[in-house]
Amino acid sequence: MDELLFTLATEEELTKPFTCGVTSINEYVEEAYYPLISQHAYTYTISSKGHILGFYQILVHEIALDDFPQEISDFDPNIKQNNKIAALHIRFLAIDEKYQHKGIGTVSLRNIIRQTNELVKRIPISVITIDARSDLVSWYEKEGFKKMLKNTPGQGEITTAMFYNCLQFADKLSEYEDRYMDF
Repeated sequence: MDELLFTLATEEELTKPFTCGVTSINEYVEEAYYPLISQHAYTYTISSKGHILGFYQILVHEIALDDFPQEISDFDPNIKQNNKIAALHIRFLAIDEKYQHKGIGTVSLRNIIRQTNELVKRIPISVITIDARSDLVSWYEKEGFKKMLKNTPGQGEITTAMFYNCLQFADKLSEYEDRYMDF
């Protein structure tokens, strides 16, 4: 596979014909420029050799600790307001139908994880989240994502809420808890 480029999407790129085979995601792509320029969510173009292969959109939001399994929900230092933690949310990861099943989605997801792990060194984001299409849950699990305890209202069986743990200091946290915390 040729080298993939991940760049902030332009209005021109987002208005070109694109289909990933899922109508709701195609609509997200069509509407992606406004959230980008209003700094609510950033959309990135996935390209190679001048061809647009896909897009992904990320945003920062907070999620209730109660939605997570114990490996995340147990860490509540009473610093977080409203019992929530910061997350980088992947709103969509969409590969054009012409380029699907060539490993582009996997490379793109791994890039998002790598970039987030770099960001976590400077900004305290605890997890990456995604509302994964139900037919892709096992693919996300292979990449290290786990199912959350609760789905977002309205998800039904179309998508499954999932997370990727970005905790940098898990070993130190465990040592600290063993020494000082009384559970």
